[in-house]
Amino acid sequence: MTNRKSIEDMAEDLWSPPETVDINEDALKAKAALNKDARRRLDDLMEERRLKKVIEDDYLD
Repeated sequence: MTNRKSIEDMAEDLWSPPETVDINEDALKAKAALNKDARRRLDDLMEERRLKKVIEDDYLD
């Protein structure tokens, strides 16, 4: 057993629905800058969030 968080746990910690909370991406990226792997995962999660928002916007229009 390791103390490392799974990707799913990290996603739950970092991701919230766009309509509930406005995430300060710069602050999160500053924290992740020390760890390249965390930065890559954060970038992937933020891109996924942006894509979901675009899809939702297109669907609602």
